[in-house]
Amino acid sequence: MAQQQTTDERILRELQHRDTNHLLHLVASIFTGGLWIIPWVIISQLNSSHNRKVDGGLPWTMILIAILVICIGLSKLYTG
Repeated sequence: MAQQQTTDERILRELQHRDTNHLLHLVASIFTGGLWIIPWVIISQLNSSHNRKVDGGLPWTMILIAILVICIGLSKLYTG
C-alpha cells in the first residue's frame, strides 16, 4: 500500500508541474523587439517557484533572501 501511495503522490506532483515554453517566449520576444523578455522572466520564475512548492522545496523568494543575507554578512565581515 505504501508503494502505491508514493506512486500516486509522484503522479500527482508531475501533473501539478508547470512548464515554461521557452521556444514560444523566444519567438514572442523576437516579434516584440525584446519587450516580451520581462513577462518571460516573470512567468519562468512563477512556474519555477510553483514547481519548488509542489516538490516540497523552498520558494525562490526565500532562496533570494538567504543569498542577500549571506552577501550582506560577507560584505560586513570584509569591510570590518
